[in-house]
Amino acid sequence: MSALIIERSQQWYEARCGIPTASVLDAVMSDGRKAGEFGKPFWSLVDTKAWEMLGHTAYIGGTGYAAQRGTDLEPVAIAAYEERTGVTVNRPGFLLHPTLRFGGTPDGTIGNTHTLQVKCPETPGKVVALRCDGDVSEYAWQCQGEMLVTGAVFCHLCVFDDRLPEPDRLTVIRVDRDEGAIGRIEERVERFNESVTKRVAQFRGKL
Repeated sequence: MSALIIERSQQWYEARCGIPTASVLDAVMSDGRKAGEFGKPFWSLVDTKAWEMLGHTAYIGGTGYAAQRGTDLEPVAIAAYEERTGVTVNRPGFLLHPTLRFGGTPDGTIGNTHTLQVKCPETPGKVVALRCDGDVSEYAWQCQGEMLVTGAVFCHLCVFDDRLPEPDRLTVIRVDRDEGAIGRIEERVERFNESVTKRVAQFRGKL
């Protein structure tokens, strides 16, 4: 069994260097205006991952208030989920896909059946909309990507807001594994990695 790679540790940043992960799948899966074209977020991320490969270091972004809020509240949300469901959440750390250059860090796993993804929105309206409308499209690719690396059959998306009184702080939304989406991720990630490799070669060829 490989050693646990704890989230936000030095080993975690090193392991993710140059590798597309579930958390950035929105960019990887973005489309351009014309059929078959990749979107601007795709190409922007290609350049970031090429930079990481060139420098052998991971770019550390997402350090604003909203990101810090999510980091601080994540263990509180997981504890609330455990109390509500009576299960024990495992923190697996960073996981690499066995054959694809792709990885992910689920916020939790429960047995072999499902993953846990915690979101702590700063915007109050988003908290209400997620519970009332159940539209998880903003997080769908990330959830599917983490199911890809774990083999899980569903994900519990946990929306947590400590500003609300109990029992309304925690909303749990089930996201089922979508094999069609999984296949699209696998195909697009391969194209993404090919693009990063070409970009690194192009950069070095400009010396």
